[in-house]
Amino acid sequence: MLEKIIDWVGGLVIHMVKALLAPIYGFMDTIPVLVFGGDKSNLDFLYAKNAVTNVLDTGMPVMFKLVAFCVLISVVITAAKYSATTLNPNNRTALIEYAKDLMIISICLWHLDFFYNFIFDLNSWIILEFKEALGNFNPDQQIPLLKNGLADNKTITELSMKDHKNDYMFIIFGLFIEAGLMIWANFYYLMRAVTLYVLMLLGPVMVGMWMFPQKKQQTLYWIRELMGAVLIQAIHAITLWLVITLIGGAQNPIIKLILLAMFIPVGEIVKSFIGLSTNASAGIHRAGTMMGMGALA
Repeated sequence: MLEKIIDWVGGLVIHMVKALLAPIYGFMDTIPVLVFGGDKSNLDFLYAKNAVTNVLDTGMPVMFKLVAFCVLISVVITAAKYSATTLNPNNRTALIEYAKDLMIISICLWHLDFFYNFIFDLNSWIILEFKEALGNFNPDQQIPLLKNGLADNKTITELSMKDHKNDYMFIIFGLFIEAGLMIWANFYYLMRAVTLYVLMLLGPVMVGMWMFPQKKQQTLYWIRELMGAVLIQAIHAITLWLVITLIGGAQNPIIKLILLAMFIPVGEIVKSFIGLSTNASAGIHRAGTMMGMGALA
């Protein structure tokens, strides 16, 4: 009798928690949907063709005009500088270096779209590989993780707690942890999309900075920031695949919850280890903290 009462109360509490968290699970993308992609993602509009066209096709010509003006100013200053001096070996070497930098900039600006496509294709390839590693992702038979909402056991918590259906407290804590991670992830990927557009728009200007010796480090810094902003999704794909795989093999519900909560710190460790921990991502974390999400991240 007592066990039936406990089961009834535990099930009621879980339903109440689901009702409380329903707005989060209903209106926000789950972490697997954000990382691997899924049906009707709320952030798909950020990468839709019309959004890319409105932002890049409109902003890029302005940036190319600006970098052309900067290069022209650099050429005029360099010509004026060396025309008033004798052509000694040092000046000749400096002119050769300047001509080499000018050629590098011309090639990079001409193939800037190829550089963008290469980074995004590399990111997509890594995501696809680990997406397929999770199982069969046939569009007609997608696993529940790639769908939004609370119904049909579509959360990581419910899928991982199938063997612990009577551990009500662990299920409740798991749902809250996953909801917190979802809030952080949706904010992070929204800020990431805006950061990507800004970095891509600044691309021509940052490449043009290579003309000025004191600004060459700025160009390298921009490349690192752009690669970090793009490839962070691939890092999250690797981390999420690892966490879900380990959760599936764990038997202790406490360990399952700890593994789920480790998604963010492990992702940051991997990102720092491969040298992609940038100021842009750090700024996103600071912005999230100021908006009250410090406890989540």
